[in-house]
Amino acid sequence: AAHHELVRRGRRIVADALGVALPHPDDPDLYGAMATIPLPCDVDALHRLWGRLREHHKIEVPVIPWNGRSFVRISGYAGYNAPGEYDKLASALRSEML
Repeated sequence: AAHHELVRRGRRIVADALGVALPHPDDPDLYGAMATIPLPCDVDALHRLWGRLREHHKIEVPVIPWNGRSFVRISGYAGYNAPGEYDKLASALRSEML
């Protein structure tokens, strides 16, 4: 439950910062301790985005293409992530994409 709550908060922080709609309702039956958030960029930009997040922002997070769209997948495992890290990710994504 704690992992789900952490990722629930994180997905809202990232989606709000990017101005994107979440891909499904906030229902714990639809996701557990990981969540996927749409990114407002073309799939061709993902490799560059991933590199910039890693090198310039020191953030390790999967950015993935699926069905012609771009996504970021976040984890809510409290042993590895804290709420402030979602703020950092949201800020980094925003600065790189918007």
